[in-house]
Amino acid sequence: APENFARVLAATIEDGNLTTASKLQTKKFSIEATLMEINRRLDRITATASDDLAEVSRLLWQETHICALVELLALQMQILVIDPKLYRRDVTWNLISTAIHGLLAGTAADLRAGRELTEAQAKTAVSSMSLAQIIIDGARRLGLAEKEAEHALAIRGSGGEQSVSIVSAALDIHSANHKYSSAALKEISSKLVRVIDPTVLPTDLGQEELDLKTPLTKAQVEDLRDKAVDLSGTDGYREPIEMLSYFVEALVNNPNVKNKLRGRRFEFVGILEKAEEMVKLGTVQDPTMGGKGAAFGSKVTWFAIIDRMVRYIQAHNYDADESHCIRVFRAFRSHILKARSTPEGEELGMGDLEEEQLEAYIDKQRSLNDHGVTTVVLNSIATHSPHIEGNLADEGIALLMEMVNGGNADVQNTVHAYVVQDKDLKLFLHLRVRMANATNSIRERKDLVASGFVPLTPKQRVELDNATESFELLQQLCEGHNLTLQHIIRDQPMHQGTVNLLRDAVDTFAIQCETNSMLRRMEDDEVRLLISNLDALIEAVQGPCTDNQELLVHDDAFLAAVDKVLQSQFHPRISRILRLEVKAKAALLLASCLEGRPDRNVHVKMSEDFEPAVFDLFHQYLVSTRKSNSTNSALSMEEKKEREELVLQSLVSLKTIYTELSLVETFYAKYKQMQVLKKQSGETKRFDESLNGVGTVEVAWEGRVEAVSFPMPEDAQFLTGDTKQRFLITADLSTAEKRMKQILKAAPDFMAEMSQIFYLTQRSSFYRYIQANIVNIKWSMYGLVV
Repeated sequence: APENFARVLAATIEDGNLTTASKLQTKKFSIEATLMEINRRLDRITATASDDLAEVSRLLWQETHICALVELLALQMQILVIDPKLYRRDVTWNLISTAIHGLLAGTAADLRAGRELTEAQAKTAVSSMSLAQIIIDGARRLGLAEKEAEHALAIRGSGGEQSVSIVSAALDIHSANHKYSSAALKEISSKLVRVIDPTVLPTDLGQEELDLKTPLTKAQVEDLRDKAVDLSGTDGYREPIEMLSYFVEALVNNPNVKNKLRGRRFEFVGILEKAEEMVKLGTVQDPTMGGKGAAFGSKVTWFAIIDRMVRYIQAHNYDADESHCIRVFRAFRSHILKARSTPEGEELGMGDLEEEQLEAYIDKQRSLNDHGVTTVVLNSIATHSPHIEGNLADEGIALLMEMVNGGNADVQNTVHAYVVQDKDLKLFLHLRVRMANATNSIRERKDLVASGFVPLTPKQRVELDNATESFELLQQLCEGHNLTLQHIIRDQPMHQGTVNLLRDAVDTFAIQCETNSMLRRMEDDEVRLLISNLDALIEAVQGPCTDNQELLVHDDAFLAAVDKVLQSQFHPRISRILRLEVKAKAALLLASCLEGRPDRNVHVKMSEDFEPAVFDLFHQYLVSTRKSNSTNSALSMEEKKEREELVLQSLVSLKTIYTELSLVETFYAKYKQMQVLKKQSGETKRFDESLNGVGTVEVAWEGRVEAVSFPMPEDAQFLTGDTKQRFLITADLSTAEKRMKQILKAAPDFMAEMSQIFYLTQRSSFYRYIQANIVNIKWSMYGLVV
């Protein structure tokens, strides 16, 4: 019989046999052939039963060949790659609205009447629901909402009590008890309901903990949100064009693709840089010179190309077509970036460059600046809209960030000179608008996340990325304690108006951390914005810049925001390293606001807003993080090292804060009281040991003594006791001057010893054990000898 032949074919691929399924696809039993055969037989049934669902259902269950073909088709669509065109075809949706609708309606009717399903019926019902799930899911992923809408009556029903739909039948099947394939029926019916309409899920289907992988419709998302269902695990509704934009974004941000593209750009720039070698001067015979050759042509050099490009930008800055100017900016950026990249195109950080590489990088920054590139870049940023993504201003900011990277003083001076002559402050207004766009997105997001987590929209991500770039640019402009630029980003006294970018940065930070729930419902991109903002503020106050320090500390909303960051329990969706880094930056900013002050104004204000207990809680967090870091086997050595560096940086900041704020009597009294209580409870030793890696020295600076805390080198603990004792015996320690001379003379020997022992402990666990227990081993040996 035909149905038996179909079931034999299904049996050959039932265990996911891809080879056999692929062979069937090349014969007369492809997915399309099976689908067409089902529809040919459906036409006979619908011609007899018309629109009577009960009669259609009865005839379908009598047509065992259709049931067998449904089972075969379900297995084929589970195993094989489906042609996207299949989801657009009417025969596919006729299968949904007629065959699957009828088969499931009949199954549900039997169950409601108390009739037990046979094993064959249960198998067909499972296959029917599997087909419905695959087709509806696939259509949504392709954005074919109109196809689903055309067959909504069969899929979801009319809403009446007598209406039997696929989703209502699936709910009935799930709630019934079955003799055959009970687990399979319950599982697939649950999945089908989740795909079609999770808003009708009863609690036993897990409505409280949705973990959907199928895109939802707009209406479903809105309905679920109205019911306060957590959608954080779902793939909410996406338009096809939006899904395409995600794909493009993932492609563009793929590090391998970026490195390949960057490497190709470096090849092009390399040709321009070698223009003088590649373009040779020719000669022509000149009778006036006795037949000797006379030189012709022009000498082409890379610097001549730079000058020509600069003149081109000046002449075409206002062109409607910005593409040529954008290419010029990208060429300049690739020229600099090439100096801090591997031959494969991978970018290196400033700290990863060798001395020669760093010098070459700085030379390239300086040479472009000397040829007027910085000025044309600043002019392009000032004269183009901050609201158009990817325009010449965006490319200009990317190039300017590369030119001033590492705090290049020449570029910083050019920026300062430009701001001085920029009477309308167009450059700073451009940066202000970029920050304001992010602030507006943060305000919108505050309302969206009021009742639960909501992913960032593509538009919000773009605006946050732009603001992150703006903060990074501010940081680089102030880097190197450039006091002139630290002041000018706050106030421009040479002009009538003022654009206080520092105040804008502070306000953005305060708004982003306004409530604990906003911090809890952040994504990685939002935390990165916090970090870049903190970096900019840190550079703006270090040095110190006393006016900027006071602006920050006398802003109550800002101090409250820093307090929230230090105490926040960020959601686990935020990567561990980002959670630690943002707290480390917040602590460093507070320490930077206290450094180098000639008075105690900032100290008093901060001591009023922060109790010692706040810093103690942060201290406890650092101690527990360090402990988990050492015992967590899931972390790589690089991850452990990065986390340890952040913990140590935070402990240095914490030590600075304790030292500086203890100059205020009220804070010192509270701090000492807290220490007494901790000592009584036995916690003091553990926390004191955590500060062993932090050193403090007193420095004579501008007529006063400043305590400076710093992280001790990793190998500092490996200076042996014998070496220390030998130095104390042989060195002349009679005066301070002699002591300093002796220690400086002995320092190279100390460093060599510590480095060697540290190296050996890292290479050999046996040596590490011996080195740590050498005293006990010696005493044990002595005891054995005696």
